[in-house]
Formats: sequence, structure tokens, C-alpha cells
Amino acid sequence: MRRMLWGVGLILVIGAAVGLGCSNDPPPIREAKPINGGSSDKPVELPTMTPPDKFDPAAKAIVDEAIKAHTNGQPELLQKLKSVEYSRDGQALAGGQLPISSKWLIHAAWPNRIRFHLEMPDRPINILCRTGDKVWQSSGGTKFDPQDDFARDFRVDATSEWLWMLFPLTESSTVLATAPETNANTRPAVGVRVWAHGVTDAILHFDKETKLLVRLTFEGRESRRKVTKEILITSHKTFHGLTLPDKMILKADGNVLAEWNTTALDFRPTIDPKVFENP
Repeated sequence: MRRMLWGVGLILVIGAAVGLGCSNDPPPIREAKPINGGSSDKPVELPTMTPPDKFDPAAKAIVDEAIKAHTNGQPELLQKLKSVEYSRDGQALAGGQLPISSKWLIHAAWPNRIRFHLEMPDRPINILCRTGDKVWQSSGGTKFDPQDDFARDFRVDATSEWLWMLFPLTESSTVLATAPETNANTRPAVGVRVWAHGVTDAILHFDKETKLLVRLTFEGRESRRKVTKEILITSHKTFHGLTLPDKMILKADGNVLAEWNTTALDFRPTIDPKVFENP
């Protein structure tokens, strides 16, 4: 099986690579600039840190203000994001090609079930799913099990999806610390380092004025190694009373992989278990 880019960027590359021939090396990633404009701010570093023993009231204050801004003062709405269906339209970069249109449908059930369904023009439908510790994949209706090391990469990488929904920040086991301020979308942003059970280590940055999430930096995985990944959020949209990220730009080690817009999001108190079953 060829080496691929995994996690949030993985399924984009799977779909883009179909029909391009096999290679022993991962496809090259294009230079770090947005496909259709957006932030050009410098990457944020994610240094290795031990979670603090003491509660950080300054970090908690930043998170409280952010949650108030995202929920219009109704923080209980965040809990509904623990079981959702959402869709994205966007473009992917892979194999040195021009941007490729992509349509996503994602089902996610906290804490460890998530399914990505990807469509690209003139390419087979690709599905990548985690259910508990198991990972399965299909292309054009043909199912295959990824190698163990790639499956481990995906299990880590996919947990970043929960972070932009913010509810992990409210869990009782989550530890918070302040992170250095930076610029995001050319505006000042305050940072919070997050250690949450079942979620990859991350730094979240919130616009200093609007309090909205504008940057997510997290420990991702590619080809059996740690990679610093970023999601730059350049616009927001309201879904069922929640203000959530709309346009996002995904980078790995400062290089653009994809960008997309959130086209729909719906709470799903119950998701048919068959959605996550290995076909």
C-alpha cells in the first residue's frame, strides 16, 4: 500500500490520487499559501509541554468569553455537537496538481466514532471511518483495512475535528493554560493550550475583539511521524444558534493541503450504528 497523507488531510489525498499511479513516496504538498486567498500569518509552534498541575484562571476566562460568543450565551448548545452530521465543499491539493473540487459528508459521535465520505469529480467515492479502536476504508465500494501504523495516525489526527466544536474545552477532565498571543487573519488573537481526554494536544486562538475561534494548531500525524497542523478559520456561520467555523484552510507543517466551507450542520441525537459499521 502506498504511503499517504493521513488524518484530516488523508482522505483528500486518497481521492485525488486515484488513477494517478502508485508511488513509494507521499505526494508532494504545494507551497503554503491559500488556494483562494486568506490568511498568510506565520505558523504557530506547538512545543512539547507537561499539563500544569494548577488551574489557570486566565485561560479559563478566555474560554468562557469564547463560549459565550459562539453560543450567544447558551453554552448548553455545545453538548448537542457531540452527535452531528455536517457537510463541506472545498478544494484539495495533492500530487502537485491543480486544486480539485471536493464534497464531504461527515458523521461524528463523541468520543470515538467519525466517518468521512468524500466525492471528487471523475473519481470513486472514498470513505474513511473510525469506530472505537477500529479503522476501515473503502474506495469505489471496495473495502480494505489500512495498515496498523496508518490506522494509528488516523485515530490521532481525526480527534482534531472535535476541537473546532469547542465542547471538549468544557469537559471536567480538560486542562487549560494560556498560550502566546499571535495574529490570525491579520488581527490580534489570544491563545489557550488544551489537553483534553481523547483529543490531540492543541492550541486554540480566539480573535481578541470578537472572541471567535480563528486558529487551531494541533499535533497531527503523517507517515508515522508527528506533524504540526493548523486550521485557519477566516469566516463563521450560524447553525442552530451556534456561531461555528465556515471557511477553513488546512495546513501541515505550514503547507496548504485543502480549504473548504461548511455548507450544513445538524444535530443528530441518534446516528444509525450502520453508518460506522465496517461494510
